[in-house]
Amino acid sequence: MARETAGAEPNPVSTSRRSAAWGVLGLFLLVWTVFEAVKHTGLTIPLAVAGLLVPLLARLAPGTAAVQHVVLRVWIPFAIMLVCTAIPPYRVLPRTPPHPSPSGWPG
Repeated sequence: MARETAGAEPNPVSTSRRSAAWGVLGLFLLVWTVFEAVKHTGLTIPLAVAGLLVPLLARLAPGTAAVQHVVLRVWIPFAIMLVCTAIPPYRVLPRTPPHPSPSGWPG
């Protein structure tokens, strides 16, 4: 027998649990983004800030709903992730010359 959902009201307990679960997931992803941005440094930090601000700016920007849907799709965060993957990491090379071997021969 099919369940009718057209006139049914949502269960407030289920809705609050779902909202809490999404909030916990969002907080976890925010903490993970900050952790990864600090760990990798360089270009990752401004791209992480852009990834956090794009949804907020898309909701605040005037425009049609179609424009907001395009901006809020998965492609912008996916493109940022691809850019961060393609850019080689910044490494600090040591400035001191290697120590010579005691015999004077290399190696």
